Formats: sequence, structure tokens, C-alpha cells
Amino acid sequence: MRHRLTFLFLCTLLGFSALQATPVDGGQRWEERTVAPNSEIFIREGIGYLLRPDGTATVTSCRSRRSEIAIPKRVTQCEKHYKVVAIAPRAFSRCTKLTTLILPEGIESIGSYAFEWCSSLSSVILPETLRSIGEGTFAYCTRFTSLKLNDHTLSLGRNAFAYSGLQSITTFRTKLTFAEGAFSYINDLRSVNIYRSKVAGGANAFSFAPRLESLNVWRSSLALGDNAFQHAKGLGSIMIDRSKVTMGNWAFAYCSGMDGLTIHHSTLTLGDEALKCADLKELLVWRSTLTAGAHAFCFCGQLRTVTVQRGTMRVGKKSFECCNSLKPFRIFHSKASLGGMPITDGTRVDKLPNYPFTQAF
Repeated sequence: MRHRLTFLFLCTLLGFSALQATPVDGGQRWEERTVAPNSEIFIREGIGYLLRPDGTATVTSCRSRRSEIAIPKRVTQCEKHYKVVAIAPRAFSRCTKLTTLILPEGIESIGSYAFEWCSSLSSVILPETLRSIGEGTFAYCTRFTSLKLNDHTLSLGRNAFAYSGLQSITTFRTKLTFAEGAFSYINDLRSVNIYRSKVAGGANAFSFAPRLESLNVWRSSLALGDNAFQHAKGLGSIMIDRSKVTMGNWAFAYCSGMDGLTIHHSTLTLGDEALKCADLKELLVWRSTLTAGAHAFCFCGQLRTVTVQRGTMRVGKKSFECCNSLKPFRIFHSKASLGGMPITDGTRVDKLPNYPFTQAF
């Protein structure tokens, strides 16, 4: 009888342990992993914290059903104060009732997928102390509409804001780096504004943003990989003023709503087929340098005017292929070449040597 009771007790205990280890959202919660020696889990108002011997704390989970949550700068346990410095991976994942989150100064990192699928989250205050945001952190946050970074130094992981509800992205005096696809597939994105900032990103940075209307870069440095704005079909205007911009291949390819590209006191470098099949109508290079690879403007059937004034334009071979509406180039006090061939004011594409056989244009 005694052995039987012992057996039943052990089975019950094992079953209870398995139940405790079952994650709420189907994925592994941070606090269910092995806790470092001399660390402990502390829960306050439904928020879990990992407390470390060095006096720091990491937010590990959210069991609260409140719609508004403010993370404190410090938590106290047994009369000892712990400074909150990080949000762990998946800490708030699928907290669908969460609408507002306030992160205090002192937070330095947010782990991967920390807020993934928080479909009601509409407001997040990011502190200036924040340095990194992990992969997919705000993915599928469909009500998160505005991202403003002011005096931040921040790095973003892959797909950090992909499929979110962002409508505007603005940086001011910010140093921002991000991995591939950080802002891709955002259906409602309308504007990207980069002011006095240094921004560097991977491939597909803002690709497949069909409602994007404007890109403004002012007194900034912007470097992006391939397909930066590819298939941003609503992109109407691009203004680059007093900036240095570099993008890879197919940067604005298939941007069917584009009206004009204006480069003012700037340097713009683009890869091959940069504006392929874009509905660009006007290109203006004023006191600037434009460098582009082969086929840069090919199949821009609505491109009418190319004006270079007191600047430099160097584009690769076949750059204006099938630009059937293009009028004579307007080159004033400038240097311009196509496929290594110098061109001057009044030059017509169809009058270049060996047209259309060598297609050096």
C-alpha cells in the first residue's frame, strides 16, 4: 500500500511539473529555460522578471490582461533594487489585449519576437537608451502606426517591423542599422523621412510597401542593399537633399506610381536596373552626382525629361533602353556619360552612334 501511494504521488508530481512547463502561446517562454546560477524569477503585477546578482533585471513574460502597461525602471525584491535593462525574446508575444506600452530609460535591448502578433498594440515609447531590437520583434503589430526615432543609436534585426501597421517612419539625429527586410511588406506605409541621420540597412529594406507615397532624405547618409524599395507601387516622389545615398540593384524597380526623382546638393549611387519599369516622369540632378549601373532606367516608358545642372551623371550601358518618351537631354554646366559615352546638352538617345544596334545607350 505504501509503495502504491508513493508511486501515485510521484506521478502526480511529474504531471504537475509538465503542466507548469507548458507555454501559454505554444512557444518556449523565457522564464521556462534554465535560470542562471544565483538568479531568480520575480513576478510583479503579472509581469515576470529575471533578477540577476549584478543588480539588473530582464522582463521575461507577461501574464497581465491589462491593455496599458508601464515597465518600471527598477523592481525591488527582499529590499534589494534591480535595474530593468532588457526585454527577453517572446516576452509579450501574442498579448492581443495590449494597446499601450511604456518602456523606461535604461532599457537597452528587446529580444526577438518580443511583441510579435500583439495585434492591438498601437503605442510604444522607445527610450533613448535602447540599443537593439531583435528579429521579428514588432512583426504583425497591425495597429502600430508610427515610428519616430529621435537621438537614438539603434540596430534592428531581420524583419523587425515586417507586416506591421506602420504608416510613417521618421528618424532625426539618429544612427540606425538594420538587417534584411526590417520594414518589408508593410501595406499601409505612407512616408519615410530621414533627417540628419545615418541609416544603413540590408536587402529588401522597404520592399513591397504598395501605399508608400514619399521618401525624403535631408542632410543624412543612407545606405541600403538590393531591392530597397522594389514594388513600392505608390511611391510618387523622391527628394534627396544635401545627403549621401547608396542603394543596390533594383532599388526602385517596378515603382509604378513614381513621378519624379530630385537630387539636390547630394550624391546618389544606384546599382543595376535601379528604376526598371518604374513610371518615372522626370529626373533632376542639381549640383549633385548621380552614378547608376547598367539598365538603370530601362523600360521607364513615361520618362520625359532628364536634367543635369551643375552636376555629374554617370550611368551604365542600356540605361535608357525603351524610354520611348524621352526628350533630348538637358545638360547645363555639367558632365554626363552613358555607358562610358560622353553626352552633351540636346543629345537624343536615338541619335547616339550605332543606335539601336550596339544599344550602348
